[in-house]
Amino acid sequence: MPATILATERGTAWTESGFRASWRKACIKSGASGVTFHDLRGTAVTRLAVAGATVPEIAAITGHSLKEVGTILDTHYMHRDPALAEAAIRKLEERAVSPNQTPNHVARFNSLFGKNAEKQVVAEEGLEPPTRGL
Repeated sequence: MPATILATERGTAWTESGFRASWRKACIKSGASGVTFHDLRGTAVTRLAVAGATVPEIAAITGHSLKEVGTILDTHYMHRDPALAEAAIRKLEERAVSPNQTPNHVARFNSLFGKNAEKQVVAEEGLEPPTRGL
């Protein structure tokens, strides 16, 4: 049985007619027009994407297929959501490494195995040295 994500004030799952009636009342009270309760799922898809959830994770939560999640993101929401663009830029900035800075994975390796261990492993294994930066 699927988990209840949106519950009534009593903590029980909504019936279809109960949710429709409450949705209609909330739209009238807020002055919202031209929206349906299906827009909630689309909004959830977008917010999950902005939060960094993958398409399969989003589909598991919302009940959409992978294709439907992709379509929702491509068609209806992503092109209008500046938060997603900002999240992408933050991810890029977090991964960017200045030319004089040791990448995190190399620093971690060196802290565990010694400062020159990276060079030694590379030489012994005939590997390519790790790249610095992106």
